[in-house]
Amino acid sequence: MTCRTGLALLVLAFSIGAGGVAAAQGAAIPPPAKHGPPASGPAAGPPAAGAPATVSAASPTTVAPAADKPEPSAGLPPRVPWRGTSVSWTNAATTTLIGVGRDNISSSGETYTMDWSLTLNYYVVDQDKWKISLMLVPSVNVELTNSNITTTKYEPHFGDLPFLATYSRTLFAKGLWSTGLGLTSGLVFPTSPTSSAIGNYLKTTERLSLSQSIPLLGKDAPVLKSFALGLGARWDHRFGKATTAVSDETIRVRQDHTGSSIDSDGIGFSPLATNTLRESISLTFSEAPGGMPLSVGGSFSFIQSYLPEFEGNDCEVELPTGCVKAGSQVDVRTTRYNFGFSVSASFQPAPELGLSLAYANASNTLGTDGQTRSIFYSPGAQFSGTLTFYPDALYERLTGPPRKMAKKRDRKRRSF
Repeated sequence: MTCRTGLALLVLAFSIGAGGVAAAQGAAIPPPAKHGPPASGPAAGPPAAGAPATVSAASPTTVAPAADKPEPSAGLPPRVPWRGTSVSWTNAATTTLIGVGRDNISSSGETYTMDWSLTLNYYVVDQDKWKISLMLVPSVNVELTNSNITTTKYEPHFGDLPFLATYSRTLFAKGLWSTGLGLTSGLVFPTSPTSSAIGNYLKTTERLSLSQSIPLLGKDAPVLKSFALGLGARWDHRFGKATTAVSDETIRVRQDHTGSSIDSDGIGFSPLATNTLRESISLTFSEAPGGMPLSVGGSFSFIQSYLPEFEGNDCEVELPTGCVKAGSQVDVRTTRYNFGFSVSASFQPAPELGLSLAYANASNTLGTDGQTRSIFYSPGAQFSGTLTFYPDALYERLTGPPRKMAKKRDRKRRSF
């Protein structure tokens, strides 16, 4: 047994014992193409429609590099169609909790969460230049600090359940240059308590991604041979029972315009976004020290949440003096703006194991004090660490040759 294999099995045993299955990472990015460097993994989606932007507890995770299919005559099993399947364990904490950033008056805004997610991926079509895959991501999370949405201490919650279908294609590949296209369509089911409580029925999501690998110092350089530039767009549409947050389990006594008491299931007055558009740009550098993939990158995202329009009638309020039509504000907001920033480093010591560290910030463009917030930091910014296990790579090791990783750099001096 090599040192690398021993290290992988040791950390693998720790991963299974510490967490096991399943934690929410929101909607995941499509699996990487058959060839090329590991992808940066799941990305945090936009905030829940109508809610203030928060940082997802999920952090980017590495994706096991794919192995070439062996020749049928070799008597070895083909590459598994369920590659890209993974189990992830994420720990995330707000920066203020560990003493970075502003000094809060209280600890009410400081959170530490633990997430488990199971990414189930299957390739329906697996050609060299184009693929179609299906992905399902069940997840569970628990807040270890004083949660405002749980009724018991350390209460586990299911995350929303995304089901995605992805078409990916290599448009061009020559040397260190490569261009890839990804089209994703899916459904996000409101299995989290937050989504179901505010009256969500379903969310549809449509995504477009473009990736471009560009040479930097060239293939003979020891480092920084190339970098990858990514562009993405995502459109989400929300189906719900109301335009503001409601809950069947909450009944509050309120007054109508006549002063009479009425029972209301409303739990908020801020309108929920019907449609959300997110644009993103990312930059990734990939290396392979000792033949083990290492990726470092960052991304920016810009989010526009489109609020519903409220229609009135000629007799919105009936008074003893007659009907009154309530007028709306002249400068009422119809769009809510958010932005996000993240940096991450992902390391893969073995095909079956991935480790990553990340910093992420997502926020409204304006703070509660009316001042414009920095895209790089807000009080809700988070640090996170993720341990990821790839059962497909372990299966390939047990049933045939282990999955190939990046080649070690040739240490022999070149003669010129």
